[in-house]
Amino acid sequence: MWWISIILDIILIISSFIFCTLYYNQNYGDPIKQISLTLLQSHNALYGNIFQVMHGFSNYSYNILLKGIITIICIFVVHFTDSLWITYLYLPYLLLTYWIYGKRVKQYKSENESQKKIIRPSFVVSFSLPLFHTMFLILIYLTYVLNV
Repeated sequence: MWWISIILDIILIISSFIFCTLYYNQNYGDPIKQISLTLLQSHNALYGNIFQVMHGFSNYSYNILLKGIITIICIFVVHFTDSLWITYLYLPYLLLTYWIYGKRVKQYKSENESQKKIIRPSFVVSFSLPLFHTMFLILIYLTYVLNV
């Protein structure tokens, strides 16, 4: 039954791609909303790329894909070793994700209201990184529990 966690991992990865693409299309899909994207790119050029946006939020989607692939490797390690020692290596990686998100929150709060309006879509999607990463860690523990 341990393979259920791999299926759930793949479902999470697919759902992240769907969420990021739909949210991108909602916020930047028509030509008028493309102006907001241009303003966001100007903001990134002036203040750093902490809220960088690529087409379809693919930078966030592919980041989640990378974390999902690492999680699948960790799931195999947990299954074959029947031990959670890999989580000691995985937790600093998760904490790094939260630290970067904390920096994004801090920068978002420091902006004025007009800048916040421009940054908001990218900021909302950036929350998906620690959220999905935490769910991936839960899948590693689920693998250990289901490893019968």
